[in-house]
Amino acid sequence: MLEFPEHFFEEEVRDGFLVTEMMKRAWAAMLLTLDAVAELCGKYHLRWYASSGTLLGAVRHKGFIPWDDDIDIEMPRRDYMTLLEHAEELPEPYWILSIYSSDTFDTMHAVVKNNRGMDRISPEYRQVLFHGFPFIVGIDIFPLDRLPSDPEKAKLQNLTYVWCYSLLHKYMILEDRSEHGDPASEEEAEAFLTEMDGFFQKLEESYGNLILPEEDRPLKNMLCRLADRIAMLSQDMPCHGVAYYARMLKKDHPESAGMPVAWFREVTELPFEMMKIPGTALYDTALSVHYGRAYMTPQRGLSIHEYPFFRGQAYVLACELELAELELRQQDWQQGPLHTGTGSLELPDAGEKQVLVYLSLASLMTEGPAVMEGMERLFDRILCNPDIRIRYLVLDGNSSDVLAGAMPGLLGRFRGWLNTLSKTGLFLDESGDYRNAIASCDSFYGDDGIVAELFKNTGKPMEYIHWQE
Repeated sequence: MLEFPEHFFEEEVRDGFLVTEMMKRAWAAMLLTLDAVAELCGKYHLRWYASSGTLLGAVRHKGFIPWDDDIDIEMPRRDYMTLLEHAEELPEPYWILSIYSSDTFDTMHAVVKNNRGMDRISPEYRQVLFHGFPFIVGIDIFPLDRLPSDPEKAKLQNLTYVWCYSLLHKYMILEDRSEHGDPASEEEAEAFLTEMDGFFQKLEESYGNLILPEEDRPLKNMLCRLADRIAMLSQDMPCHGVAYYARMLKKDHPESAGMPVAWFREVTELPFEMMKIPGTALYDTALSVHYGRAYMTPQRGLSIHEYPFFRGQAYVLACELELAELELRQQDWQQGPLHTGTGSLELPDAGEKQVLVYLSLASLMTEGPAVMEGMERLFDRILCNPDIRIRYLVLDGNSSDVLAGAMPGLLGRFRGWLNTLSKTGLFLDESGDYRNAIASCDSFYGDDGIVAELFKNTGKPMEYIHWQE
C-alpha cells in the first residue's frame, strides 16, 4: 500500500495555486484507489494508461494539476472487460460501478469508488486508510474500442451507435420527467416505442444475430449494454485507430475522430506524486492534440466539473452533523434555496447590538484558508463599531472530529486565531447555544445552512457571504 510522508498533507502553493490540506487528503484517497486498481491490473497483466488531465498532470506537474481533483485512465476494451469480470477481487472498500454492475448506472465508462457497501466513508476507513478524508472518491476508467479501417463498416457502426445512444438519451429524459411528476403522454410513449422498434429492425438487418437486445433487462440498462456492444463490434477487424465511443458523439472533443493506434504501441512510466503510472511514450504528440503546443504552460479554469469535487458531499455531511448536534429532527428544518449572493449587513447605528456569526463545517472543508481571510475581513468591519458584540456560533462534537482528522493544521490555526480575538472582549460567548443566539442577536452574518435558515424565520437582517470574495 502507498505510504505518504506527513508533510504531503500540508497545504501548499503549486504554480501559484493554493492546495489545501483537505485537497491533499482527497488526492491521497484517489491515489490509494488507483493503486488498488493498478495492483489488480498487474495480477492479470491488464494494460491501462493515464488519460486526459491525468496524463497532462503527470508530464507537466509530475502529479495532479494543482487546480484539478480527479484521475482518468483508459484501457483497451478486452482488458477493460477482464477488469470488470474480476471487480470483486478489489480489496475492501473499493468497488467498480458500471452498466454491468448496476441497472440504474447510465454512463458508458466505469467508475472505481472507495465506499463498497457504505453510503458514506466510515470513521474506521476514514482514519485508518484514507488519512482523515471523509468523502467518496471516484476514478474514471474509459474503454478504448477499435475503429474499423473499412470506411463503410466504420460509417455503419458509428451511425448505429449514435442511434442507440440517442434512444438512450430520449428515454432518460422521459424517465427524469416522470420522476418529477411529468410523465410522457401516450403520443410521446408511442413515438418512442415506434422509433425503438425501427432501430431494432435496422440492427437486425445490419448485423443479423450478432447483436441481440437483452430484453429481460430494464430498458435503460438494456440500451446502455446494447450501445456498449455496438462499440465492441470491431475488436477483431483491421483498425486505423481507437476511441472511447461516447466521446465521438462530441464533435468539438479532440478525440471525436479517435486516436492513432501508434500512441499506445510504446508505453512509458511517468511520475505521478509518489507513484509511477503508464502513459503513451508519444505524450508530446497526444498532449499537443488535446491541449495545443503550449500544453506545458499552465492554464487555469479549464476543468469541466466543480472544484472541489466534494463540495456537495461536504454540504450534506455538514447538515447531517449539525442537525444531530442541534438535536433537531429532520422535519423541524425545511431547507430553502441556496443563497448565492451577498446582502447588506445592517449594522446598528446606536446602542450595543449583537451579531450572530455562523461558520459552517462545509465552508471549512471546501474553502479552507479562504474562510480565515473572510473572517478577518468581517472583524475589520466590526471593530470599527465599538457598540458591536459578536455571539460566535460554531458547532463542535462530531464536526470537530471530522476537521481534526482532515484539516488539523487549519483547525489549529483557526482555534488559535479565535483565542486571540476572544481576549479583545469582542465575543460574548462561543457556547454553541443556537436557540439563545438566534433569539438574542440583532443581525446574522455567515454561511447558508441550518442556522441561517432558522435565523431567517426571525425576519432580522442577514448577510450571506462567499468566503472567496
